[in-house]
Amino acid sequence: MNADNDAAFAAVRRGLALADETGAHVWDFMLVAQGAVAAGTSGDAEQARAFLARLGARAPGERRLDSVQYHYFSFQEAMRRDDRAAMLAHGHAGPASAVEAGVSWGEVYTRPALAHALFLAGDEAGARRELELATQVASAIGCTNAFYYMHELEAQFAEARGEHVAQRESIARMFQVMREQGFTNSAWWRDDLMARWCRIALEHSIETDFVRALIRRRGLRPDGPAARVEHWPWPVRVRTLGEFAIELDGEPLRSSGKVQKRPLALLKALVAFGCTGVPEAQLAEALWPDADGDDAHNAFVTTLQRLRKLLGQRDALLLQEGRLGLNPQLCRVDTLAFESVDPDDDDPAIADDRERALRLYRGAFLAQEDAAWAIAPRERLRARFVRLGGADARHHVDGADWEGAVACLERLLQADATVEPFYQQLMRAQHRLGRSAEVLATYRRCRDVLGATLHLPPSASTEALLRELGASGRAA
Repeated sequence: MNADNDAAFAAVRRGLALADETGAHVWDFMLVAQGAVAAGTSGDAEQARAFLARLGARAPGERRLDSVQYHYFSFQEAMRRDDRAAMLAHGHAGPASAVEAGVSWGEVYTRPALAHALFLAGDEAGARRELELATQVASAIGCTNAFYYMHELEAQFAEARGEHVAQRESIARMFQVMREQGFTNSAWWRDDLMARWCRIALEHSIETDFVRALIRRRGLRPDGPAARVEHWPWPVRVRTLGEFAIELDGEPLRSSGKVQKRPLALLKALVAFGCTGVPEAQLAEALWPDADGDDAHNAFVTTLQRLRKLLGQRDALLLQEGRLGLNPQLCRVDTLAFESVDPDDDDPAIADDRERALRLYRGAFLAQEDAAWAIAPRERLRARFVRLGGADARHHVDGADWEGAVACLERLLQADATVEPFYQQLMRAQHRLGRSAEVLATYRRCRDVLGATLHLPPSASTEALLRELGASGRAA
């Protein structure tokens, strides 16, 4: 249960070898079953099937306990390849074998498996019945570790019904059981599903310390748009929107010696060029434009080594066939997270993702960097911010949520005070709320900011809007 699959394989091999030496094969089924669990939860589907085939070859009907194990672990293998017909067949056979064998703990594990199969088949009442039976038996015999699986299934069922509060409650109970009993693995473990539960738990401050440790131990990859995984325990975080900053394991990077300007410039340029698959030649041209081929290559290699040392994670930077990239398994970059949300997607369901993305935009891309290679991505990201912010403001306006629109637009202007359309939308929202003085104050702020930063007056459309809203006479 602690995810040490290598140790599990070694124990299985030793046990089976000892059985062959002594001729005592009574526990072969348990050893082979544990081998199947270790293989399945480590992602080795072929080896898991091989172990299960060995179980099946022992004619499980001849020994009832073997049959319970065989159907239970075969259900898990079918689940991982989403074979719902096999899941249902083994799901029914498992509890039947447990009842026939008189093994109560077998019911505790096989009935939730049947519940899972029934739910996927559309029989929610049957699924609920099996879970209730499993809960009763588990409580009666004190088999509390099985509640992990039951709570996970309840979370899946709640998610399918769109009951997000109930889902979070089930996730909280599941992680509590895991923490209390020291679980970091199980027969029904699935990386993709557990990654989703971890992401939701971190978003809602559920068992945070345990979940972060679990993610690190199992090497889980985050699920969903990058904007959603802000709280994931990234070994490396890079912030470029607004102030440039790096965090290593949640702590700001602090250099004990002089500032590592050239390695940091390599990192900045890598982000500017898209973070992944950036040709060495492109980076060399940006950072060492006057160097010849060999000199530029040597400078690149040396600087890359220094950057890897600075980050403390050699694998954070991947160099393959002359192309450099940041490892998405280890690094979170705010630009990638920001761009993971489509500004043209008007689906109301992504409203939360849009707001998360907008919170990432704290200012212009590498605002203090004056290199030519930073200009194009800076303008592109700013344009995306304007589109994304406009979509978020429209979401509030379309719902006649004028207070929400005002708050949204004020946040947007705090991130970039030079976006004139945001002032216009804010003036309209304030007018809807009957706040004439605020309309005028917003116009004046627009005029002063544009004049001071861009040396431009408000556009004709802003002046026309001021007149339309009836505040032009007091604008001086």
